[in-house]
Amino acid sequence: MGLIQGCQNLRDQKRIEKILTTYHLYWAEAQDCDRALKNFAAHHLSRNVGLLDALIAETVVGIDAELATFNVKHYSVLKDLHTIQPYEK
Repeated sequence: MGLIQGCQNLRDQKRIEKILTTYHLYWAEAQDCDRALKNFAAHHLSRNVGLLDALIAETVVGIDAELATFNVKHYSVLKDLHTIQPYEK
């Protein structure tokens, strides 16, 4: 959803949707949502953590994975989350 949100037009969106069909999608479990709510409430005002960011982060924590993002600093407040930068821009 975050990738689709970043699309500028329908052409971009269709391209992203096609790319995403090659990946397994993980859905948040109830425990992930609970942790996301706590982190969102604790950090949205002071660190500008967004609702979708908190939910993505806690879904990643729930499956014990790493989040590939260029926004490593933004997610640094979420202590249980392990992030990696996918490549150098």
